[in-house]
Amino acid sequence: MGAPELYPKPYSSNAVPDYWQGVQEVAGQLTDPARVEEIYQMMVPVWEATPQDDRMYALRQQAFENLTAFRQGTFTLFAEHKEPVAPAMPQAKAYDLGYGYMGNGVTVWNRLEEEHGDYKTVAHIAPDRTVTFYDEEMPQAVREEIQRIADTSEMTISVTQDAPVFTVPPRVQEPPQKEEPVDPYPKLAAQVLRFVGEFDGSRMDYGEDDAQAVENIAQQLHDPVQREEIRRLLRSFLDHADPEEEIAVDITLCTEQIAELPPALPRNRRR
Repeated sequence: MGAPELYPKPYSSNAVPDYWQGVQEVAGQLTDPARVEEIYQMMVPVWEATPQDDRMYALRQQAFENLTAFRQGTFTLFAEHKEPVAPAMPQAKAYDLGYGYMGNGVTVWNRLEEEHGDYKTVAHIAPDRTVTFYDEEMPQAVREEIQRIADTSEMTISVTQDAPVFTVPPRVQEPPQKEEPVDPYPKLAAQVLRFVGEFDGSRMDYGEDDAQAVENIAQQLHDPVQREEIRRLLRSFLDHADPEEEIAVDITLCTEQIAELPPALPRNRRR
């Protein structure tokens, strides 16, 4: 575009007023490789004669580079997309543990790993049930299994010898303690008080101080009627909050949590 008349052009119309007509004319020629080569040869002298301070320099450079890539079969309208390659994760070492009495406590080896022509020793359990680990790469789950054997095993020296391997009795495994359910009311009451302070600037007669207000709100949350009144209050706050603000999200979540409250816990089980 804008080339002097002395250079041949691949279009017949005036490039300025009939730009898109010229585009269509050139596009129809690009399906013929021979014609592409002719157009390329037309552009070479034009490009080489264009100085860098020419106002058409950048456009001609892009056009010439695009045609060169098209001629070589590498032109595309889209940037190449490469799927990100996840870094290769090191394969975790496998373990098949074996235990044996070797004269001084219990030796622990890995049957899936050899060292000096024998299974590799990965840990040792002393007669007092103290565990020494030799494998720094050993996963925590494997360590816990060895520790469990050390704590609970009543192993004897051999099948024919009943003498115990360990000099101290096994440790009694305490059953897991059942967790008491946590009372959700005080936490929700504290959230309600925060929202009241944000929008009303007071405690709205819930109490003379924050501690008393939280206690009173928590008590009201146990009552279905008062609980619904608190939900309506929170929804009214939403009418004055920007939906995009974090506090609007917090109020919505709090309202949903209040609606899903379980039956009230007995007073002696509340925290």
